[in-house]
Amino acid sequence: MTKGKFKTKVELTKTTNEVIIPLHAIGVNDRFQHARFTVKCLEIHESPTVFAGFSLQVGKDDTWATWLDIADIWHVNMVRHTLSTDPAHPSFKKLRIRAAADTWELPDDFKAVFHVEAEVEITTETPEQPPEQPPEQPPEQPPSPPSPPSEPFNVGKWLEYALRKILRDEEPPSCNPANTRLLVLILVTVYTATLASFNEWASILGLTPIPAIFLNQPWRIFTYMWLHAPITETVNGIVVPHAHIAFNILFLWVFGDNVECKIGHGKYLAYYIICGIASGLGEVLWLYTIGLGLQPIIIVGASGAISGIMGMYLILFPKNHVIFFGKRLKAWNFLILWFLGQIALLFQTGITIAVAAHITGFLVGAILAEAEKYVEREIC
Repeated sequence: MTKGKFKTKVELTKTTNEVIIPLHAIGVNDRFQHARFTVKCLEIHESPTVFAGFSLQVGKDDTWATWLDIADIWHVNMVRHTLSTDPAHPSFKKLRIRAAADTWELPDDFKAVFHVEAEVEITTETPEQPPEQPPEQPPEQPPSPPSPPSEPFNVGKWLEYALRKILRDEEPPSCNPANTRLLVLILVTVYTATLASFNEWASILGLTPIPAIFLNQPWRIFTYMWLHAPITETVNGIVVPHAHIAFNILFLWVFGDNVECKIGHGKYLAYYIICGIASGLGEVLWLYTIGLGLQPIIIVGASGAISGIMGMYLILFPKNHVIFFGKRLKAWNFLILWFLGQIALLFQTGITIAVAAHITGFLVGAILAEAEKYVEREIC
């Protein structure tokens, strides 16, 4: 392991309010492991303070991702620093600093000078010897399918195997997706606790459009998204027990981790709940639109909230790839086709799926992701 220490001065003015400084490039077998990022304000002219953001970014080809960032309202001699908790993705081999200031209302002769320092640990991994046989698959071929579990009676492992045969993604998360794991744990725990008496729990906590219940028991708009119905389905010859919660967890696991790492743990959890509430309201509004608002219908499931996460994934990671029944697809192709399929289902009769909730959640998630990208552009 080696350590690299990079120091530079950054000068921001009224006209030059954004600066990009290349720092370092590493070898094929090297990896950015951990980093400490420090910024100190040395001078500010013609203004007592300035709002500025600094990003330590890692990149591959022409794609860059923020590894560490510091943004604040600065005054002279102010110092801020931050540490990485996770290594950068191994595909990122370049390092740079990006600085930007909000100079819109500042005088023309404004100038600010900052001292920026990055300490980075770099590890070198020994490349494995290539196997003495068949050449590697072409890059565009999907990775090997998951292998069946060795334990014949491990139901959890077999369920995971069946779900990964249906859908998985190629992009590993860039952090520890703690809240995605927490949501999965909560959903499984609630499902297990309510399985034996699901109908009773659904009548208490499920969402219903009937005004007397909907308005007098407002907590249902929150509690409905944690319940799941015990359903078994067959998909392409694969029997999936507990399909309602299984597919919801599958989609949450595939798309949630990258979204959480991109926008942050707290925002991810908040946006999940916002999408869940919005999708429930969308389904209720749709039931009134088609004349079923006074029927004793009960809505349960996290699919509206998870559809919101999928909408965010579409906006934040359109170039990623997923493996769907062994076929390698661009994520945006898969998600757009899924969304169009939901619209088609919306006008079919006799279905018991809350399709309007899926559509509403997806659109709300996409809007939230666009807002995140807009704010990021404005700051950086």
